[in-house]
Amino acid sequence: MRVRGFYVMRTMNLLTISLLGAAFAAAQPCSVADVRGTYLFKTWGTQKLGPDHPFLPNTTGPAYGLGIVTFDGSGKGSGRFSATLGGVAQTFEYMDLKYTIGENCAGNAQYRLKVVETNAVLGPDNLELQLLGDGAGIWGLMTDSNGRGAILNSEFRRLSRGPRACNPAMLWGSYSMRYEGWINMKMVNPSQPAAFAQEFGVGLVVLNPDAANQGSAFHNWGGIQIATDLVVGTFDVTADCTGVFNYSSQIRGTPNKISGTSPFVLSGDGAQITVLMVNPPGFQYYDRVSIP
Repeated sequence: MRVRGFYVMRTMNLLTISLLGAAFAAAQPCSVADVRGTYLFKTWGTQKLGPDHPFLPNTTGPAYGLGIVTFDGSGKGSGRFSATLGGVAQTFEYMDLKYTIGENCAGNAQYRLKVVETNAVLGPDNLELQLLGDGAGIWGLMTDSNGRGAILNSEFRRLSRGPRACNPAMLWGSYSMRYEGWINMKMVNPSQPAAFAQEFGVGLVVLNPDAANQGSAFHNWGGIQIATDLVVGTFDVTADCTGVFNYSSQIRGTPNKISGTSPFVLSGDGAQITVLMVNPPGFQYYDRVSIP
């Protein structure tokens, strides 16, 4: 009995030491060095629309942004992203981006934004940060937009710690598509007043670098259900894993077509595509299902 008791006690002591070790490892403090590498950046929410907005001036409308941000692991960063403010496209570059991370894995980022199209400088802005997975992801909440009335969430997802490169051959196979955003109902029915309503969609697209891309989707635009077929769709990929999606879809059973261009970011060696829908504003996601 004593021998058995000795082994039970020893096993319990080893288990206790193992649990304490795991707890100690989990309690390791965060630092600014955890935030290093190239990150996919998304931001979404609402913002005041200016007096020159084409259909809803001086109101609040949906705002979305998508791009690439690089952090150096010592508190500085740089980046560029495309945005849509109520359906109006703009491009922003970060200026003087600085960030801090505390031991509790919370932090802060401050920066100014340069509007590429006009060279106007906005800010300074303030983001409260929360680290995920040892810096593999970051959540952000804008707490100051210097009078622009922006209420925005942000997400950073690390793509790589070092150099990375993409090419068109990465886009290959069948992809499930879904999107969510807001549509100006005047676009759906010109007799309606301008107003934003939620929009959702799901579909399937087959991408083939050596042949025409194909696809179809079902949509709910503010309560109106329609189906579309892809007529022309190309993803023009650049080496930095960003690019432009050019598309033309035909509304099934009608001669009406929907066309446009949207910026995107590749991740997972082409297994995921995140698209910024500009007008109507929203995010579109493609996830690879299979490769033939």
